[in-house]
Amino acid sequence: MKQQLLCWTVGLAFMATQASADTLMVIKAGEWVRTMSMDATGSGGPSFKVCYKADRTFTEADLNRPIPNTDCKSTPQRSGNIVNVHTVCTSDKMLMTTESVMTVNSNDDFTFVAHTHVENGPPKLPPDMTMTMHWQRTGPCQPGDRPAPE
Repeated sequence: MKQQLLCWTVGLAFMATQASADTLMVIKAGEWVRTMSMDATGSGGPSFKVCYKADRTFTEADLNRPIPNTDCKSTPQRSGNIVNVHTVCTSDKMLMTTESVMTVNSNDDFTFVAHTHVENGPPKLPPDMTMTMHWQRTGPCQPGDRPAPE
């Protein structure tokens, strides 16, 4: 549950990045490749592909969607092509604070770095973690691509 919460928080924060006043980010339709690395846990993952069948627009309200059994609040601040997001989540006695920086390199290329501090987390969860993700649109969706979650 705690690692799912971290991934959910980071995933929502990634969505906050560019466009008009209410819009924080527009993800263009097509195939996207994500590469990720994580410190403190020694884990990293291979790249994976996901397909967005249509453009998706994300707002601050999307960042603050309810997460079951968790109270989270994210506050984004954008300056040019950079979005800083401060997120605080509580679940049971655990407190998780994440400072994220997202850089829009282009409409097809985003970099996301999140530093998370956890208090009262489970014993195997490190108290401090840094996750780096790079998302790149590679073109139209291909047969067999995993559909992006709605």
